[in-house]
Amino acid sequence: MKRKRTAQASAKSSLAATTAASTTTTTATCSACGQVGHSRRSNHLCPFYIPRQRVEIHAKSAVPMVSGTVKIGFGSLLAFEPLAGPIESAVARLGKITFDASRLLNIHMSKVCADGGEIPNLPNTIRLYF
Repeated sequence: MKRKRTAQASAKSSLAATTAASTTTTTATCSACGQVGHSRRSNHLCPFYIPRQRVEIHAKSAVPMVSGTVKIGFGSLLAFEPLAGPIESAVARLGKITFDASRLLNIHMSKVCADGGEIPNLPNTIRLYF
């Protein structure tokens, strides 16, 4: 990683040397220590260096985490087959109820806006239906 960084730094310095002298360069200043040359406290050059949190999280876990997705059908997921019918009908009913409730809310909000009333504070889950 250090070789890659030094190669990138030397490429940047050679590019900077070939550019015209009239261009202005900005120097990074750290808000934590006030030194020039770095802009964040997570940089190793900062005297108040604090490592990034994601590095700490990976360093603390003893077991490697593997994230993945498995595509599986509802029938093969269900352990008790006779539950499939009631679950599917409940999901269908819940979908219809949600649609009807969102339609009623939409009509009500249209009426409130037409009358010039104040729009109520709605939770984000309800705002999804607009």
